[in-house]
Amino acid sequence: MAQKFFTYGPDNVNTLLTTTQSSYATTDLVDQFFNQTPFWKKMRENARMMDGGASILVQLLTDQNSTTTAYDGYDTLDTTAQEGMTSAQAKWKNYATSISISGSEERQNSGQGKLISLLEAKNRQGLLSQKRKLTADLFAASVGSKNLESLVTMIDATSTIQEINSTTSSFWQSTATTGGSFAAQGLSDMRTNWTTIQKITPEGDIDVILTTDTVFNFYEGSLTPQTRYTQGGNFDGAPTGLKFKTANVFFDSQCNSGVMYMFPSANLFLVINSNADFMTTPFVKPSNQDARVSQLITMVQLVTNARRKLTKIASITA
Repeated sequence: MAQKFFTYGPDNVNTLLTTTQSSYATTDLVDQFFNQTPFWKKMRENARMMDGGASILVQLLTDQNSTTTAYDGYDTLDTTAQEGMTSAQAKWKNYATSISISGSEERQNSGQGKLISLLEAKNRQGLLSQKRKLTADLFAASVGSKNLESLVTMIDATSTIQEINSTTSSFWQSTATTGGSFAAQGLSDMRTNWTTIQKITPEGDIDVILTTDTVFNFYEGSLTPQTRYTQGGNFDGAPTGLKFKTANVFFDSQCNSGVMYMFPSANLFLVINSNADFMTTPFVKPSNQDARVSQLITMVQLVTNARRKLTKIASITA
């Protein structure tokens, strides 16, 4: 975009503007565009780092050993060979954000005229943009072939996830229920889904309850003065969450309308390649331009190791 400079000269600049500099209220860029990304922050805190691998494999126990029995004396024991184990495979996904700066911009943004580092500002803009894209894809209604998995398809009873068809493999089904008026049944739905998931192995408490700001307000409004509730933690600067049993209840502006997700972070997590964790590649100068270009790269996937420990309530209204 072409720069528009202030027009100087006797018609526009008098003695004051000639002799006195303007004062800046801040020496930092104040964001006027992005929303906070509390869900990404939460998932990033619990991410599992890997330094390579063609894909991401999760080993699963899918059935019992059927030879278990009570016996007496010389009873014949069942020695039938057992199966009941398999692996789920998740594919890596790559995200990139290009950061470019022209030679003219670099030379102008230097010396005494440099108030804010233009290159640092561009890097920050790129990082926030990539976080925004990653968060949006985590809530996508349909998953593109190049995108990481979405909560929408990960937490249901029909989608094929990590190359296992949940329709034919019932052990790989999440619990997806339809809600309704939160005032009438919201807390009851939360309790029902909670106990449904909590009794299932592997052991581990639900510690994440994620929803929209609207449903979050429904939940907060349902808390009665006679009941004592504990506040949860602060997520990426977002308003302090509430607690439901052992879980932090919080909201994300990109969460799907009318939906509440509940899961243990031990069973749904990000896997990030440690060699591409918001990695900035070296700046390269094209042979035919006075400019430099770099990419901000992330290699990531959303992975579950126990899909039946995930649940959501949809179609929540006031």
